[in-house]
Amino acid sequence: MQLQTAHLALELAKQVILLDWGTDLHDWVTSPDPKELNSILSGNKKIILVSLPANNTLSTTTSRIYIHQAGIRNQAVAAKLIGSSPKVRGLTQGESYFFLANDARLRIGMHVTAWIPQQTQLFGVLIPDSALVRYFGQSFVYLETRPMTFARYPLTVPKIAGNNYFVQDTTLFGKKIVKTGAQVLLAEEFRNQIPEEDDND
Repeated sequence: MQLQTAHLALELAKQVILLDWGTDLHDWVTSPDPKELNSILSGNKKIILVSLPANNTLSTTTSRIYIHQAGIRNQAVAAKLIGSSPKVRGLTQGESYFFLANDARLRIGMHVTAWIPQQTQLFGVLIPDSALVRYFGQSFVYLETRPMTFARYPLTVPKIAGNNYFVQDTTLFGKKIVKTGAQVLLAEEFRNQIPEEDDND
């Protein structure tokens, strides 16, 4: 009877795991070689639950994301996809996924920021960091309109892409963008707009 009770308790535990955590984590728990489970129980790795906004889904090509507990992108660590969660969690009502991360800084119950690759195809240009100038909060580049003649061109929401900025603006295709000396052009442009003081001497 005790053996039967133990079997029933084990089956109940498996069903709870299956309903709460999904088939992938269920397989880890019930595997005869629980390698990944042991790495979690030893504290070497952590399971991360990531909930997406409503009406969003994880791309089938996404197997890795990046996370950080303080939202610092250049310190983020990779997290490997385990599988989807069978439950909707949190207030977003979006899909949830489990990831495995190897980061000793993570603690149970800690909130993290996740960077998830988007599969949307975007059209635009990459602009070197040295070509971008800012004036009163607006971003610009200088275009060469004809030899030795330049015009300042406003950019809409440039996004950081490594050492460059990505601008979703197809009108820049084929244009000559000033890569070196853009700050000098900006200073020269506004220097010429300052009226000279009258010389009273």
